[in-house]
Amino acid sequence: MKKLKLNMRQIGRAIVMPEIYLVIAFFVLNGAISPDFGDFSYYFMLNEIQISKFQYSMLGTIGQFTSIFGTMFYENRLKDIEVRTVLYWSTIVSVVFSVCRYAFAMRWNKYLYINDIAFIVVTDTTFNVISMAMNTLPTMALFAKVTPTKIEGTVFAFLTGTTNLANNVISPMIGVWINERFVGVTAEDLSKYKYLCLVGLVTSFLGFLILPLIPLKEDINKYQQAREEERLLRKRQ
Repeated sequence: MKKLKLNMRQIGRAIVMPEIYLVIAFFVLNGAISPDFGDFSYYFMLNEIQISKFQYSMLGTIGQFTSIFGTMFYENRLKDIEVRTVLYWSTIVSVVFSVCRYAFAMRWNKYLYINDIAFIVVTDTTFNVISMAMNTLPTMALFAKVTPTKIEGTVFAFLTGTTNLANNVISPMIGVWINERFVGVTAEDLSKYKYLCLVGLVTSFLGFLILPLIPLKEDINKYQQAREEERLLRKRQ
C-alpha cells in the first residue's frame, strides 16, 4: 500500500511538470478541434463509390504495409529534427490530405479521368507513410523525452492513453456531434458528405494554433535540469 501511495505521488509530480501537461494539453485540444468523420467515409466508399468490403479491407492492408516505409523515412531523415517542426509539416500534410478528401467527395477525380480505386490507393498510401513518419513516431519520441525517471512505464502509458482518448474518442465524438447538429448525413443519405469533408478541411488549419504547446528540446532540458538542481538542493538540506 505504501508503495502504491509513493507511486501515485510520483505520478502526481510528473503530471504538473510543464513539459508533460503541455503535451497533454496539445493532444486533448488537437482531438477537440480535429473532428473525425471516419464512419461516414466508410459508408461513402461502400454505398457511393461502390467498392466491396474486401476491397476496403485490402486498402487498409496496403496502408498498414506502407507504414514500414514511414518508419524508414523517420529513421533516416527526421529523428534528429525538433518534434514541433516535424508536427508543423505534419499539419501541412493534413491540410493537403483534407483537400484531397474534399476533392474525392466532390468527385473531381472523375473530371481528371482518375479511377476511384487508383485515387484512394495513391492518396491513402502516400499519407499513411507520411503520417507514420511525421506524426506517430515523433509523438512516441516526444513521450520518451518528457517521461521522468523511475516511473517511465506508468507515465508513458498515461501519455499514450491520453493520445488514444483524443484520437479515438474525443475526435470521433466531435465529428458525430457536428454531423447531428449541423449536417445530417446518414448511411442512407450521403448527399451531404461533402460538407463534412469541407468541415474537416477548415478545421485542419486549426492545428497550427496549438503547435506552440509542443516543448522544444532546450525547453525540456531546462525543465529537467531545474528539477534536478532543486532535488540536489533539497538533498543537501
